[in-house]
Amino acid sequence: MKNSKFAIISLVISLAVFVSAALTFITSYFGFPETHPLAPIISSIIFITYLFEIPLIYFSRFLGFPIVLPILVVIFTFISFRRNENRKALSIVSIALVLASLSMYLALQSLTYQGGENEESIFCTQDAKLCPDGSYVSRTGKNCEFAQ
Repeated sequence: MKNSKFAIISLVISLAVFVSAALTFITSYFGFPETHPLAPIISSIIFITYLFEIPLIYFSRFLGFPIVLPILVVIFTFISFRRNENRKALSIVSIALVLASLSMYLALQSLTYQGGENEESIFCTQDAKLCPDGSYVSRTGKNCEFAQ
């Protein structure tokens, strides 16, 4: 019986990627509040999986999903197949989990772009100006000027 360490490593890494993707999708799509008791735990799990992205952070931000851990899964899966390990089903499940994870990240990107967020959003300070008639106006527009 051959040792199946590469298939097991592949499965463990793919599970980490899948859990991170699922948590990111759920918290972003359903609006998970930061005050929720589980928020620090969920944020920590997502943060830990993104630590591996530091060498390629700009590339993974451009794509919108992590790339280091999924690439490791693919590498370990191919090593598992090349060595004829006996747990090929684990490797296939690993690839399926990575593909599901990437599809969640892509779906989240699609929902974000459809939700109306764009790169030209302007955020103004939330101060108000007292008008002579006693009413208040806030800052609006491209230059964040007080409304007339």
